[in-house]
Formats: sequence, C-alpha cells, structure tokens
Amino acid sequence: MKNILLLTFFLFGFSGILLCQDYWKTYRKTDGLVDSVIVDIAVGDDKVYIATPRGVSIFENDTFVNYDTSNSNLIDQNIKIIRQFKDTVYMVTDS
Repeated sequence: MKNILLLTFFLFGFSGILLCQDYWKTYRKTDGLVDSVIVDIAVGDDKVYIATPRGVSIFENDTFVNYDTSNSNLIDQNIKIIRQFKDTVYMVTDS
C-alpha cells in the first residue's frame, strides 16, 4: 500500500512539474531589467521588487521601472537585500 501511494504521488507530482514548464518567462536586461545579475527578490501584492548591483527594478503589469542613484534618493545602487512589508520596501546597500 505504501509503495502504491508513493508511486501515485510521484507520477502526479512529476506530471504537474512537466505541465508547469509552459508558464516560465525569462526577463533580461534587454527587456527592461536594470541589471542581468539579480541579488534578491521581494514579492508584493501586485509588484515584484528586484535587487541588483546596479539598482532596483520594480516589475508591474509586464513592465519594469528602474531606480538607481541617478534618478532616486538611493545612497548606493548596489542593493544587497530587499524586503517588502505591507506598503513599505526596505533595502540593504553597501552604504
């Protein structure tokens, strides 16, 4: 009985992984991401906050809005950690 349950779980679980592969989308710097290196990600209700060594990208409605030291109040654009709680975004930088 244990083997049948394990086999059933494996078959259905593995088939679910195969079906989910069609939903992946790759975003690159050419798509609007501020940098090709992603250090950390925070997911909000309707936005995804992406920390990179060259600033922060905010992904919403299939578009990126990028912030760095030239267009924001960021002291340092090398974002190490990013977290989102309720309606506030927290970042850790080198500075």
